[in-house]
Amino acid sequence: MFKALVKTRLAALWASFYARGRNAKGGKKPSKIGGIGIAILLIYAAIVFAGMFSAMFFGIAELYHAQGIGWLYFALAGILAAGFCLMGSVFTAQTQLYNARDNEMLLAMPIPSAAILGSRMIMLLLLNYFYEAIVAIPAIAVWIAAGLPVTVSGAVCTAVGFIILPLLPLTLSCLLGGIIAAITARMRHKNIITLVSSLLFLAVYMYFYMNIQGYMQQLMADGLNIADAFERGLPPFYWLGNAAADGDFVKLILFVLCCVVPFGILYAVLSKSFIGIATERRSAAKKVYKGGEMRTGSAFMAVVKKELARFVSSAGYMINAGMGIVMMVAAAVFMAVKRAQLIMLLDAIGTGYAGVLVGLIVCALVSMVFISAPSISLEGKSLWVMQTMPIRGGTVLRAKAAMHIMITAPAAVLCTAAMGIIANANALDCIAAALLAVAFAVFTAYFGVALNLRFHRFDWINETAAVKSGMSVMLAMFGSMAILAIPALLYALLAAEYIGAAVYMALWAAIFAAVSIAFDAWFKKHGDEKYAFLA
Repeated sequence: MFKALVKTRLAALWASFYARGRNAKGGKKPSKIGGIGIAILLIYAAIVFAGMFSAMFFGIAELYHAQGIGWLYFALAGILAAGFCLMGSVFTAQTQLYNARDNEMLLAMPIPSAAILGSRMIMLLLLNYFYEAIVAIPAIAVWIAAGLPVTVSGAVCTAVGFIILPLLPLTLSCLLGGIIAAITARMRHKNIITLVSSLLFLAVYMYFYMNIQGYMQQLMADGLNIADAFERGLPPFYWLGNAAADGDFVKLILFVLCCVVPFGILYAVLSKSFIGIATERRSAAKKVYKGGEMRTGSAFMAVVKKELARFVSSAGYMINAGMGIVMMVAAAVFMAVKRAQLIMLLDAIGTGYAGVLVGLIVCALVSMVFISAPSISLEGKSLWVMQTMPIRGGTVLRAKAAMHIMITAPAAVLCTAAMGIIANANALDCIAAALLAVAFAVFTAYFGVALNLRFHRFDWINETAAVKSGMSVMLAMFGSMAILAIPALLYALLAAEYIGAAVYMALWAAIFAAVSIAFDAWFKKHGDEKYAFLA
């Protein structure tokens, strides 16, 4: 039974990467092209992170070995890997262990709760191995490439230590996930903690990335002091480092016990209490209804409000699909901090290009907002509700695009204005850049709905899977970027010498607006039929 559960989890994970969904009869086949695209994206992200860690390890490997603290090198690799695993899996642990939608269905079957729990933990462990590999493989590769000594006992201890290491962050993520689930269960606005925590994680990552050079210099200069701090305050990683660098099997046993024993205790406790955890009903404080004047509105606005309520009530939806809006703020702040360097760059390439540069940057950030791309898939099993209501399908599709525009367009305008002021762009260029950003936001909204109408999936277990995976999401984001590359390349290669920046941006704003109008007309004409036969 446990083997069957693990296979089911693996199949669901694989399907989340490439499946576009199946209809009720299973008539639609998964798209392998989508799976390849998602795999390429994951590989690219892994390479970027691995490159960043490789650069850091390259700067300290030979230095630490020469100072006789080679163990600190592996200890740092261990703690970075553990931290990466913890940050990447804590919210997944919350949803997979405590808030999974199929908990009650599985518990209703003759399946031991320990097997259900174990299958979920296996998936979290595999996820942690992926995160660990991004740190551990560069660390080991840099040590070998630097020609530093590798003994047989050290190689064995390194392999065993890093195989066991993910159990430690898995234990912590399960504990923290349970705490988060317990706290949010009685909150009316449950997604606030998830949203704030994710934004804090992004802020910490950006801060670390921008200051990585300073950290590398500190690691190189203060190795001995850092070694003393590790030995006194972080004994498990001190043991891991000594086991890997010196082949010390005693230290390896201590480290293994430190990882395995807490995990075993946690698994035993959760196995005994999993049924109660999975089926417990916690009710948040009831909101007292206060009657007031009834207001009527159009069907279009009713659907817009419904879509907006869905968006703000789901932290996973907001974090993944709306991250581009956060990046607009981050980009404006970054440009303000680096204003001197930016002005020097513009002076070198020509101040007349400031407006176009701002417009293209904002449009690139707009392409990272794909709120409308999974909006149809998110209907899930409740799709029939909208299909049976006296609302035209074309109206529903247009409303989904409108909600995307309502959120993205104002942010794009504000970001354009801020960047234009920072870059000293003239007023006319700023206005044209804002028009381009708004037109592109409208285009991406309709583009996302059209893609999801074609590539939809309703068989998701967790709504985050519908938001993060699938052909429509991938095409909406990368397709928008590819389309944006057309005006950027044309201007750089051909148009810059013959047409003014403001006129060029206004021209492309008109083109994107015209395409959006064509989308809208198509939704009005064919949307009813297309939406009615979704299944």
